[in-house]
Amino acid sequence: IGVSIAATFELLVTLLAVIELLVFMGVVAPGFSLTNFVAHGWAGQETFSLASVSGIFAAIPFAIWFFLAIEGVAMAAEEAKDPRRTIPRADISGILTLVVLAVGVMVFAGGAGDWRPLSGINDPLPQAMKMLVGNDSR
Repeated sequence: IGVSIAATFELLVTLLAVIELLVFMGVVAPGFSLTNFVAHGWAGQETFSLASVSGIFAAIPFAIWFFLAIEGVAMAAEEAKDPRRTIPRADISGILTLVVLAVGVMVFAGGAGDWRPLSGINDPLPQAMKMLVGNDSR
């Protein structure tokens, strides 16, 4: 019973997070501009260079949350009825879902306006939404 409750709770939290990210993308999508997204280039330069590589590596710690979903799959492995079939499907679908959502959030948040103020704050998603809907929106 404990594993069932834990798995159900984990699924519920995951669904809420996915819905929240989809709502975010839906709100900022109408204000997306490719011009905003590509403005100011790579690491402040207009073209990709070696200076950009350090920024890519600096962002890796923020991407570690991708691997948290894999932990949940491993914990449920003992309780699966057909683990040879279901665990690989769960791993692949979980990773694909995370990649699609991460790319969507990155692209839509970066194209909502000038992305430079968003790059140094702890809450870029609400701030990206404020760029489009204003400070007084709820």
